Amino acid sequence: MALRFVEKIIGFIIAVTVFRTLSVEDAATYNFFISTAAAIAIFSLPEMQNACMQSVARGFDGTYRVAATISGATSLLASISLICVAAYYHYRADDEATAAGFLILALLFPASSGLSHWRGYFQGRGYFPKFAMIEMGISVARIVIVFISLITNTYNLLSALAIFLAAPAVFNIILTTFLFSKISKKAETEPSTLRYGFHASLFAGIVQFANQFEKMILFLVSPTTMALFVAGERWASLLQSLVQDLAATMAPHFARRKKFDRHLDKKLKYLSWGAGVVSILIAIFVFPFLIPFAFGEAYQESVWVAQFLTFVAVITYHSSFRFRYIKSKIDIRNFRNITLLGPIVRMFAALPLVYFFGIWGAIVSIFLSNLIINLTISWSIRSHFD
Repeated sequence: MALRFVEKIIGFIIAVTVFRTLSVEDAATYNFFISTAAAIAIFSLPEMQNACMQSVARGFDGTYRVAATISGATSLLASISLICVAAYYHYRADDEATAAGFLILALLFPASSGLSHWRGYFQGRGYFPKFAMIEMGISVARIVIVFISLITNTYNLLSALAIFLAAPAVFNIILTTFLFSKISKKAETEPSTLRYGFHASLFAGIVQFANQFEKMILFLVSPTTMALFVAGERWASLLQSLVQDLAATMAPHFARRKKFDRHLDKKLKYLSWGAGVVSILIAIFVFPFLIPFAFGEAYQESVWVAQFLTFVAVITYHSSFRFRYIKSKIDIRNFRNITLLGPIVRMFAALPLVYFFGIWGAIVSIFLSNLIINLTISWSIRSHFD
């Protein structure tokens, strides 16, 4: 967890560089491209990572080889689509900068996202220190290249985007090649888990798209407003991701556990309450000073955005642990219900709310989504109680 925290801090240093170096409009455009990459994550089959982790934890190393091959192929479909979008902006819209941005996405998406499932293998094997070191290595590579580009005065919107995607792409290629050479082609696979990973990825892809929906609408309405929202969201997401990382470390234990008893749930509840209190205190007393200092006075309005998004996120902390258990059981029915209901509500609510109320509308749509997810998880977990 300590290494993971350091890796996130390095990521924030890069974010500070983006918001302080680029203009507000360029920062918004940069984050629009990052949101686009996240929105098309369905092509990289994101839940294959969880499927690999569960299967490898049970001794089926061959599942990783098959999953990585499939996700690498499907991510190429996204590249083809992005090249078409880049061609449109180049030939029809006469927007060279946007065309170049989509071309960078097209070239780097398969390696940066499609080959990322080595993480599932490492988690399944329980290699958490190695996993954290590699993740930190990716962040260090990013920040070193950023500093070099700053020194050489080549840091701009497109170079920032390329750096963000190229660092994980290189690491993913190296680690995927290493694991393919290590794992025998005849290693046992778990077909049922692969089917789960594929179907769950379809649902998770909708979630990923929904998570970016408010930002993409905000960008179309006002790039400046979108930049203010993203700046605040980054701080709230940092706190939430630390809780999710903690839940992820429990996944192998959950995978081997037959039942979810109330004693375990009580411990997770106390853990989530403690994390929630700490998060709220940080949002109230630290954010007002830290955000303007880090991102600049232009992002003063991002303080209250970060505070309210933190309050909204805290209500999901307990559910994050419970949901991790449900995922460990390869429970596709409950996974589908949980992952679809909230995002569907979020997208339908976001369209009118964000259009008419801007950032406030985005916060309300996220709150409604989290509320639905919490209720669905509470209902679903009952089938797992001992």
